[in-house]
Amino acid sequence: MLQTIAIEPTINLILWLQTQAQAYQCQWMLAHSLDCVIWGKFDDGVLHLGCEPQKLSLETLQQCRIFGPKAEVLLWNNGGSWHAALITDPSDPQEYIDEPQILWGTKGEPSTIFKGFTTLTDGIQAMPHTLPLVFEPKQRFFGKVAPQDPDHRPARLVVRHILDFDSRTGAAYVRASRLVELFAEEVYHGERA
Repeated sequence: MLQTIAIEPTINLILWLQTQAQAYQCQWMLAHSLDCVIWGKFDDGVLHLGCEPQKLSLETLQQCRIFGPKAEVLLWNNGGSWHAALITDPSDPQEYIDEPQILWGTKGEPSTIFKGFTTLTDGIQAMPHTLPLVFEPKQRFFGKVAPQDPDHRPARLVVRHILDFDSRTGAAYVRASRLVELFAEEVYHGERA
């Protein structure tokens, strides 16, 4: 469920991420750098980024998560040293809870630079992030298809909370959390069935 991965101090970051993604069937990447949030996706073992490749650098990177339905690999910097861990699911699906989280972005435009990505902004702050999602026309929220719902945020990130139980009290607690999936929710109008 939680396992340390050995990491060399001088790695080729993109090659290392691609190797880990293939080994653990990861589809997505979310990285936090000193100056931006970087999204990526893996296609046929190759990492495609929603930014220029030089933005994903060990000099500015704070943490990086590659993830998919089976596992997450977490890479982080602690005091100048790099660490990595593999997070997998327990065999019993009753020992975890999935939580879809709403991501920033009420306004989006398909990226003209990065194929298969959409740049999202939210409100007047217009702080962008470029996700590896292409929205279907019925999911678009650019004021063209669903002008009646300008506050809709379609991007979702599924977080899986892995549970454990206190041996003394029997109380459940979250032992670890990992990223599972990135998707877009359709615009909804009307009553639910």
